[in-house]
Amino acid sequence: MHRKNIKEEVYSACRAIIIQRIETCEQAIKEAQEAAGSETKSTAGDKHETGRAMAHLEQEKNARQLSEAQTLLSVLNRIDAEEKCDEAVLGSVVRTNKGNFFLSVSAGKFLVNGEVYFAISLQSPAGAAMLNCKKEDEFRLNNQVFLITEVF
Repeated sequence: MHRKNIKEEVYSACRAIIIQRIETCEQAIKEAQEAAGSETKSTAGDKHETGRAMAHLEQEKNARQLSEAQTLLSVLNRIDAEEKCDEAVLGSVVRTNKGNFFLSVSAGKFLVNGEVYFAISLQSPAGAAMLNCKKEDEFRLNNQVFLITEVF
């Protein structure tokens, strides 16, 4: 497959992960709101207050996670998946002798066309180590040497 198409597929897979995170957080917030509402109707006294407080904490946690996921999506939205890259920068796909990386946001590991990719941010140790590297450059991470075999 052509490199441009791979990059677009890697971008799309990463974007799908983030959108799924957003949807999961939104659903969890909705469920926590419903739990808080039912807690009001079904209990009384201290138990009622504890239940409401727990539901409120859950809502806050999910709201933070939602905000973080929305921030990741906004970073992804700044990436042009069709742009050709000769060096490791935001939006690059970097292939090394020890793995494939998508320099974007921290979204974890995923498969595209049977190949494993790791979506990492430029602020991560690996992202920082390979920033501005080019094909055939080496970088060190955790006492290992990585050889860049391709950047696009």
